Amino acid sequence: MNLRLQIATFGTEHNLELIEVKRKKPSFGEVEIKVEASSLSFTDTLLRRGIYPGMKKEFPLTLGYDFIGRVETLGDGVTEWQIGDRVGALTIKGANSTFVVHSSKDLFPVPDAVKAEEAESLILSWITAYQMMFREANVKASDTILIHGAAGGVGNAIVRLAQYYSINVVATAKTDDHEGLKKLGVKNCFDYNDTTLWQKLNSVGGYDAIFDGVSENNFKKSYKLLKSDGTLVCFGFSAKVKNVEKITPKITMLSLLMVLKTVCFLFTHKKAKFYDIKRAKVAQPYWFKEDINVLLDLLNTKKIKTQVETIPFTDLKSIRVNHKKLTMGGVKGRISIIHNQ
Repeated sequence: MNLRLQIATFGTEHNLELIEVKRKKPSFGEVEIKVEASSLSFTDTLLRRGIYPGMKKEFPLTLGYDFIGRVETLGDGVTEWQIGDRVGALTIKGANSTFVVHSSKDLFPVPDAVKAEEAESLILSWITAYQMMFREANVKASDTILIHGAAGGVGNAIVRLAQYYSINVVATAKTDDHEGLKKLGVKNCFDYNDTTLWQKLNSVGGYDAIFDGVSENNFKKSYKLLKSDGTLVCFGFSAKVKNVEKITPKITMLSLLMVLKTVCFLFTHKKAKFYDIKRAKVAQPYWFKEDINVLLDLLNTKKIKTQVETIPFTDLKSIRVNHKKLTMGGVKGRISIIHNQ
């Protein structure tokens, strides 16, 4: 049986359906993978709502930004993989399926020893965190960084990587999340709803890097907090799209707006960038494979630990509930869909 999590049109979590479909035979250079775990992330809710940048209307649309699984069938011309090999990929869409057909060249190996849901959580959130920190901002040990929305999927990954690499962290998050962040080594946590937030952040001192995925309204304020040679990395606009269930011109133009603001920032001595994992992977495909291998090795040797909640693929009710939670914001860490239950 091959189930897919599909939508027939953009909209709320109630549009999600589990549909049984025929398995697709892999073409030349492709492999068929039996999925062990696939994504349920904030980005998946953007796809479902039709507000993911560059999203086309192609229905039915199977969701799922990434997956971990084992090679089931080889297409002609595939020599680098064998049946039974454990692999993963960033797909953007289509990963929430029992079986996925994907280009063999785009896969990366996954150690047998790591849990599927932990490996899956690395592909989007942790790669984003790692590349923003070390490819974009060139953060080093003993640097001080600020993370907005530190309890979310990407924020949590940045905090955990900072802990491993001896980087000092200042964080904004809901007050309920402060205790957990402090256990991970965050010295200063601030409530992002505090009316005196920016004064408090400024009182801590200059930052070598700031990571802001909350709102473009923050970007200028964050930029002012940087040291003279610091870097602001913007990677989203979660505050703008909470509980938004349809396309609007204001939302669809946000990506362009943020890029324009980034360009304006570049005319000063400080640096500001906008990170998009899809574009980064196309521009630097070797970086992606190098970085996921680093993260998988850290996970396999227990040098890092992910924070992941799991739900069964066949539990449509739970999938819908968690899509709604992610839409509203406030989910801690990552959620992963498990396919072998």
